[in-house]
Amino acid sequence: MSQRPTPVVIGVYDADGGVLGEAAYLWGRVRGTAHCSLCDITHSPVRRKKEWDALLARLDAKVELRHRNRADGGP
Repeated sequence: MSQRPTPVVIGVYDADGGVLGEAAYLWGRVRGTAHCSLCDITHSPVRRKKEWDALLARLDAKVELRHRNRADGGP
């Protein structure tokens, strides 16, 4: 009997990655013009949420988080 492959869940942040992308998102948050629901789920204002890490530990799936400018899996 073959083993079922591990499911992969891909989440895409509504923000660009990299230093400039992160800075632009932060500035947009301050101005009230940027919002990312996935950011709200995974991060507090200062760090990753412990609740998110606990959920990942319980899931029977691999979770990949990407920024929108790297959603295709590129660097």
